[in-house]
Amino acid sequence: MAYTNNNKKVWDTPVWLPTAQYRTATNALASMTTSKDTIGRYIYYLSGALFYRYDTWKDMYTKLASPPVAAVTASTIKYSADEGFRGNCLSTGGTNTMKIAGLNGDTLIGFKIKIQAGKGVGQERTIISTSGVKVEKSGMVTAASASLLTDSTKRWKINQWIGYQVRVVAGTGASQVRKILYNDTNTLYFQDANSQQLEVWNNIAFSGTAPYAVPVATAGNQANYYIETNIITVDSNWTIEPDQSSSFVIKGGGIFMLSSLASAPWSSLQYYDVLSDTWTTKTPLGGLLTATLGTDFSMEIITKETVFQSGTGTTATTRTLVDSTKDYEVDRYCNFELRITSGTGTGQKRRIVANGATYIETERPFDTQPDDTSTYEIRGETKKIFVAGNGGSSMYQYQIDYDQWITGVSIDYGTVRNMAVMYNGQEAYGVASATRYTGAITALNPSPTNGGSGYAVGDTFNITTVGTIGKGIVTSISAGGVVTGVELFAAGNGYTTGSTKATTIITGAGNNALTVNIASTGTVGRITTTSNVNLAVGDSVTFTGDALWAGTYPLLAIDALNTFEIIITAAGSATAAFSQSATLIVDSNKNWVNNEHVGKIVKLEVAGTSQTTQLRRITSNTSTTLTVATITPGVNGTSRYAIFNPEAFGRDRAYDLISENGEGHATSGNTTTLVDTTKSWAINQWLGYKVRILAGTCVGS
Repeated sequence: MAYTNNNKKVWDTPVWLPTAQYRTATNALASMTTSKDTIGRYIYYLSGALFYRYDTWKDMYTKLASPPVAAVTASTIKYSADEGFRGNCLSTGGTNTMKIAGLNGDTLIGFKIKIQAGKGVGQERTIISTSGVKVEKSGMVTAASASLLTDSTKRWKINQWIGYQVRVVAGTGASQVRKILYNDTNTLYFQDANSQQLEVWNNIAFSGTAPYAVPVATAGNQANYYIETNIITVDSNWTIEPDQSSSFVIKGGGIFMLSSLASAPWSSLQYYDVLSDTWTTKTPLGGLLTATLGTDFSMEIITKETVFQSGTGTTATTRTLVDSTKDYEVDRYCNFELRITSGTGTGQKRRIVANGATYIETERPFDTQPDDTSTYEIRGETKKIFVAGNGGSSMYQYQIDYDQWITGVSIDYGTVRNMAVMYNGQEAYGVASATRYTGAITALNPSPTNGGSGYAVGDTFNITTVGTIGKGIVTSISAGGVVTGVELFAAGNGYTTGSTKATTIITGAGNNALTVNIASTGTVGRITTTSNVNLAVGDSVTFTGDALWAGTYPLLAIDALNTFEIIITAAGSATAAFSQSATLIVDSNKNWVNNEHVGKIVKLEVAGTSQTTQLRRITSNTSTTLTVATITPGVNGTSRYAIFNPEAFGRDRAYDLISENGEGHATSGNTTTLVDTTKSWAINQWLGYKVRILAGTCVGS
């Protein structure tokens, strides 16, 4: 029987298969970045105002929140795996837990959390479980804007909700989440231009960019909100248990976006947090540009924190740490970063300007001098963004933690302050006035003499017998609104102790039958700050700027967002030792070495993210002041400054050989001469140049 083979060979030939198409066409403003983590699963794609995440495993796009500031002409985005969700510790309920803002629970499991500032700084743990989101309070807004929500039915304590999260759950603005910057008796605040230098991460307005909308109080579209928290559990106990001074980052990844603007400040810098799907507006290049950022720029991020050396201090001075167990190569770690990781001085970071076999010398003095309990690490350049291009030959550097741009090696940062109060782990607040009062109420008996009726928790009242401007607040009631508990709200002046002090209602509907018992009186200082504060009763602040008031004090009472009271012993009201002027930049919170900054550049700019910038060379300095050529004076408490070296990043060296260049160690010298026998300079090679002592004897000269 004849057999015919009709089979045909079949090959699985390689072919091109289309992936999911872009959700929008590419254009001049389009840019991409990958998630530079251990998985590398996602690609983030920006096209104008549209922002997407592409999942390479599932071949699909997810639309994300759009940046609030639209790009013009050009843009670029870069991913950082070491950034993420920033926040403040609300409390710790155990040795390995922490209460934080109520970000969706399961989202956080498996991510690293690191304490960035405050108590317990430097500790890093892995989140292993969460309690899930807990609703602390809820309500309906009666007034709203992009930066605040008001609920007139509430009677909160001032700054009761600092760092908590608000979620809009219904009405216009639904699904947005924001952390609370500060609050008064019935309003939650989320963004304040004057807080940019104080809260560079938790200062975010509601988005009005589609698909989001700014919440409103209009009937029918009225926003409803929850105040939320979440308790996380980490994989091992805290070595030092964090508290409310502690700020953290959960390393879920973040994206920085730099783009052009058609008008001043000529560029915008924005940060996208992956875990919360929110954008934060950061400080742009501002006055370092004189026209729109061009199309030729590029951006790179350095965030990997590599530890090169570690140890424990033996002894220390104001700017030198000694570790007698080491044998370092001389100057091997110049320009590296020294971090005190535990013990005395924990959390301090300083640039290294010199090192010997057993010592490390820092650019600026320690705020708290380390000792033999202090452990340290030497790290490379971290938390920086470098930008090149724009038709220039040098680079710009952005300090991520300080939200500041510079063009040379950084020396110091701060805010101009005639007088200041500082809470541990935060930037100091500027003080507008600090007035002494005698006969002030220092304690109320928590049980009133007569409870009256018709009161609600949170109602406030004046204490009218004998003294003036003393106030209290209702903390508990029984049936019928009878007051069972009170606290001090404002200390006032001119009071005496006693159990039958009459009151008049300030807020609420209670009657005037309430009488209270003044337990003690004394001398207090009533402090008014230049900006609203996120401080609460019991927080301890350090006062600077007046020698008689210098010290650390707990907050006795706070009755306004920029006014609070402390118990003092000073004989009079505070007066600033120095004030901002056309030739003087003052920061009472500093302790510089006299004239250590001569010849360096200081950049002074107004608060907020649309700043104007002035650059001046420093001609002299004291411990708290910088003298410069004529300048528009800084605004007390809100203008920011940065001190940096005049040599730009990327500068060329005329003499690069070690034996010929202008850097080294003196082998001898006197009041008019410096000798370095390792050099072979040409005669008069440095005629007309200036010499600066960077480390060792006469530093800063």
